[in-house]
Amino acid sequence: MDLRPREALTPESLALAERRLEQLPTAAGGKLTYRPRAGGRADVVASVGESGLIEPKVVLVLRLGAEFAGRHEARMRLNSPTRRGEALEVGGRFDADRPAAWATLETPRLAGLPGVVSLSGLWERQSYAANGSATDSPTIENRRRGAVDWSHWITSALRFEVGMGLDRFDGLGSYASMRAAVDRRLFADRAALLSDGGPWWGLNGASGFFEFGGRAAVRSTVRPRPWMFGARFDGRRATGAAPMAVWPSAGKGASRAFLLRGSRLVTDGIVVGEAFGRGLLHGSAEAERQVADHRLVRVWLAAFVDWAKPWDRAQAPGAGPGIFSLGVGLRVRASGSAAFRVDVAKRPGTSGGMVSAGVIPPWPR
Repeated sequence: MDLRPREALTPESLALAERRLEQLPTAAGGKLTYRPRAGGRADVVASVGESGLIEPKVVLVLRLGAEFAGRHEARMRLNSPTRRGEALEVGGRFDADRPAAWATLETPRLAGLPGVVSLSGLWERQSYAANGSATDSPTIENRRRGAVDWSHWITSALRFEVGMGLDRFDGLGSYASMRAAVDRRLFADRAALLSDGGPWWGLNGASGFFEFGGRAAVRSTVRPRPWMFGARFDGRRATGAAPMAVWPSAGKGASRAFLLRGSRLVTDGIVVGEAFGRGLLHGSAEAERQVADHRLVRVWLAAFVDWAKPWDRAQAPGAGPGIFSLGVGLRVRASGSAAFRVDVAKRPGTSGGMVSAGVIPPWPR
């Protein structure tokens, strides 16, 4: 937390220390308070809910069910197995045309470095319909990746990240990448501006490219309330020589996609959705009303609208059509645990609807 003895305690230093406490990989919420003492001194009291080695059984079953139903994925997270505040996650995607396996280790103060360091490895195979039709022979990309990232709150309203990675795409070549990211919080944490990106250098004759993007997000409240509202707007771009695995996308049921819950991104294991290209704009807005409050869980009814517009798709350069989805759903939140969603969405002008389920990531992701 970087609070030192005999250092003046200010609202900013207290808020910054609380941010860093909440950033711990195994923390399930953190709070700092202080107790005044004689002589102008104060005792700072840190309270943090640390998750168990694994999630509670009910939460684990709900999460695994939602992830497998929505994305054919499963992941297991071990919290602080060595009692140093680290978190280890291993997972995979069980799809014949899109298999994947990954492992991530997040640890605080690695080798004395402030903040959180993340070490990750990934193997995956993706199938893409280059002409937009799942009936034709797909383009297949096999990818292996290793990366290290560092994240730290510089002030209570500004977080900075840097990262490096090595990727190997069979048939395309190898790449070394570097990224930087900034997360700026505004209006008592009810708004966030995020920006990230960086170069990918081609190795052994592969052509390099850039990948970058940003996000603006707002929410009506920091803590859950009977009525809540949130909205976000995203933009991402990968330049000309980028492999398809780096292109932004939107749809339902794919882990790296923005939510477009009335549009299918993957059909029969092949990425074939309309909202997939070298560039993408995306927006989403949602209103929630609490309808149940039990001792362990609370439930909200939600209404939402999603929108996406791709650029430079594989089958057509230039701007693609704007795609809308409207829908309703349920939000289930367990105290100190993950939040889940179940949604039904429809694209205006089309018949039928689509059902999707998943885990709600921490805001503003």
